[in-house]
Amino acid sequence: YIIRCLLLFGAEYVKSAYEVWMMKWEYEEWWMVKWEYEEWWMMKSECEASSTMKLEFAVNP
Repeated sequence: YIIRCLLLFGAEYVKSAYEVWMMKWEYEEWWMVKWEYEEWWMMKSECEASSTMKLEFAVNP
């Protein structure tokens, strides 16, 4: 009976640990996507800034 309880508890513990791990992994994946998006946004801003500079240079050499 005690062994059965331990197995049940063990299974529940593994299940909850797995769920927490999955949540952590999903959060990290979301964070990576956010970070990549921010990096892309920075690159986009830099490209826009440099193209604006090129335009200004073309207008006022």
